[in-house]
Amino acid sequence: MKQTFKHIRWAGVGLVVLLGLSGCMMEKSDARQESRDPDEGFYDGSGTMLATGTYRIQEGAPTIRIDTETLAYVVNPDPLSGVADCTRIMLEYTPVNREHPDFCTESAYLQWVSVLDEGVVSLVTFEENYSTDAFGRTDPVIILQDWITSLEDGFLTLHYTIAASGEKKHFFSLQRSWEPGSVFYLVHDAQGDPGTRLMEGIVCFRIGNLTPGEDGKITLSLKYLNENKTLTTLTFDYPNPA
Repeated sequence: MKQTFKHIRWAGVGLVVLLGLSGCMMEKSDARQESRDPDEGFYDGSGTMLATGTYRIQEGAPTIRIDTETLAYVVNPDPLSGVADCTRIMLEYTPVNREHPDFCTESAYLQWVSVLDEGVVSLVTFEENYSTDAFGRTDPVIILQDWITSLEDGFLTLHYTIAASGEKKHFFSLQRSWEPGSVFYLVHDAQGDPGTRLMEGIVCFRIGNLTPGEDGKITLSLKYLNENKTLTTLTFDYPNPA
């Protein structure tokens, strides 16, 4: 799997941000506000963009790393109030014609931000906790292979669908394998949730830098149980880690 689109343009206002019906779904930021155009005269006419990114304070400036090519300077940081540095977020923003620091690629006016749920990366290896058969007793998950699911800027971000009632929080964790290369297992614990309907959510994991393989490329293999309880593997490219 190779993701090429890390943000998407929307012609109107009105994406309902993914469900939020249980604790495993995206946590809405109190700073969320109605979409509106930025100050007249600064709007560049390109429309609003929906994206995932990493909020970072760099040289005292509020920025969002959208993808490897885009580091946006935030002209209205109030929606980020209370969001910690190096936090993975979903956002809607408008590119604007304003000056920005030389290390940024553009300026952005935030319409809203939403902090993404962050899963745990285990300090013990997969083999220390599971056999392959034992892993088969964890709960299944569908990983949606779209622009949200990606490996970038030190984070693995997964857009998923699960069978859930919406009454209990589901937990996600990553455990590294002893297998050669960067191989991780996604553990989904539904906490005994009976699962009567499909729900969407987003979870991210702090991966950090990975070691290049013999070919000089950096890849991550993610193994998880799909909806048929079959072990499935997704491979992510990591061309330019932070």
